[in-house]
Amino acid sequence: MTLLGFSIPLWFFALLVIFALVVGWKIIKFALTILAVFILALIAVALLDFFNVFTLIKQLFPGL
Repeated sequence: MTLLGFSIPLWFFALLVIFALVVGWKIIKFALTILAVFILALIAVALLDFFNVFTLIKQLFPGL
C-alpha cells in the first residue's frame, strides 16, 4: 500500500487503524463519563432546589 509516496505494509496500516480506534473509543468514553457526572450534578442541584435547601441556608445565614 502506498500512502503519500511511502510504501506502508498492510499489517502496519491495520495496526494503525486499530490503535486510532482504541484511542478514539477511550476519548469518547471519557467524554461520556464527564457528561454523566455533569448531568448527575445538575440533577442533584435541582433536587436540592426542589426541597428548598438553598432557601433554608439563606435563612440560617441572613448576612450572606
